[in-house]
Parts: sequence; C-alpha cells; structure tokens
Amino acid sequence: MSITRLTEEAEREKAQRWANAFKHTEIGELCTEESLAVLREAQSQGYTLAVENDETFSLTKTGFGISYLRSNADIVTSSGLGSF
Repeated sequence: MSITRLTEEAEREKAQRWANAFKHTEIGELCTEESLAVLREAQSQGYTLAVENDETFSLTKTGFGISYLRSNADIVTSSGLGSF
C-alpha cells in the first residue's frame, strides 16, 4: 500500500472518529450537517471541542472562555455570536 493511500485512509479514519464523537447532542438529537459544519469551522479557528461526561459539547478558546452546547440550536446560535 502506498504512503499516499495510507495517509488518505488515516485521514478518513480521523474524520470518522470526529464525526462519531459529535454524532448526538446532549438532549439526544442527531447533529445536523449544519451543526457539524459550525463545529468544524470553530475548530479550524482555534477552538478546542470536547464532549463532557454528560455528553454536552464544550467549546473553548483562550481569551474567549468556554461555551456549553446541548442542542443543534445551541450550536447554530453560537456561530452567530461573532465568537468565531
């Protein structure tokens, strides 16, 4: 197997692990494509994303504090606050 193919496979696996971590919101909703896009954009802008013990998503960036996102509505609304 070529290096390029191994790299592509590793990237796909990484993307799948990320998507699995953010599959459901804390309130049990499936994350929408829009919500996932918002989370990816936040991450690309330097925010750290995590899934808390209660399955709430946390969004953290030095100087900006921490936001807790429990639903698709929370995620989509957070993108409109100018925070990222």
